[in-house]
Amino acid sequence: LANLCREASERASNVNLKKQFINCAREVASSTASLITAVKQLDSSFTEKNQRECTEAARSLYTAAEQLETFVDNPQTAKQLALSPTDASTWQRLADNSKVVSESIKRLVASIRDQAPGQVSVNSFCVNSKCAL
Repeated sequence: LANLCREASERASNVNLKKQFINCAREVASSTASLITAVKQLDSSFTEKNQRECTEAARSLYTAAEQLETFVDNPQTAKQLALSPTDASTWQRLADNSKVVSESIKRLVASIRDQAPGQVSVNSFCVNSKCAL
């Protein structure tokens, strides 16, 4: 996704559009790297602190992807892209991928929440405790 943003920036003729695509690329790449680091840390040491950091990193990436999606879906952006249609398939891929990334991040966060180490044990304990009462 970050590479698509960079490609879009190279093809855009509007300076502000170029800057916005570069900023989106930076934010998505940085947030992705932070999430990967947080997940590795959580995997090596499952603590409440690491879990919070992982959740925050996932939220950050989700926010970056949402901002990109909002930017690309903006009618003004569409108008600017229409003024310099050098590669329509690239622009279409960018729009399609922003939605895919957003949905993937939602699934990732849900998976981390639901499949975190110890989550099954905690859920099982809660169910068994209710049965014992």
